[in-house]
Amino acid sequence: MTDQQLLDLLHQGLHHVTRRTFPPLSSQDNIESLGVDSLELLELVSWAEEKTEQRVPDEEIHAIVSVGDLITLLSDAGAKETLE
Repeated sequence: MTDQQLLDLLHQGLHHVTRRTFPPLSSQDNIESLGVDSLELLELVSWAEEKTEQRVPDEEIHAIVSVGDLITLLSDAGAKETLE
């Protein structure tokens, strides 16, 4: 998936998890500034893992600050899977 596709997917995921409407996302958007709490972030990560069939390492989740951080982790997970 491209970064733009992941961005669009995360936009859908935010709505799915929070039941709130969000403006178009950018990779620079801060997760906390979007009003997403830690539990919603975990739900979003789980939802995104299911949709992309990728796995974000649990130890990396605490480091997610921006939408771009999550995109990078999902992209890295896909790249690692491709190499294996």
